[in-house]
Amino acid sequence: MSGSSLTITIGTGLSYSLSESVTIQYSTDPTIFVIGRITSYNTGTGELIVTITYPNSYSSTLGTWNVNLSGQTGAQG
Repeated sequence: MSGSSLTITIGTGLSYSLSESVTIQYSTDPTIFVIGRITSYNTGTGELIVTITYPNSYSSTLGTWNVNLSGQTGAQG
């Protein structure tokens, strides 16, 4: 699944940027998720296209998903 594209519709008018890392997680089971990089986000329609970089598990038949930016690792201090 790594390298595959995933298209999902999210809220409109958000500030997602190309190449940001996102985690897409099934809303009722946090063990079902994928991590990917944003390749496209349409602020008018909410269409988000992500290239998957880490598959845990995924099923397009599941219902509600949560989409969040994946945090960048900061400097150790």
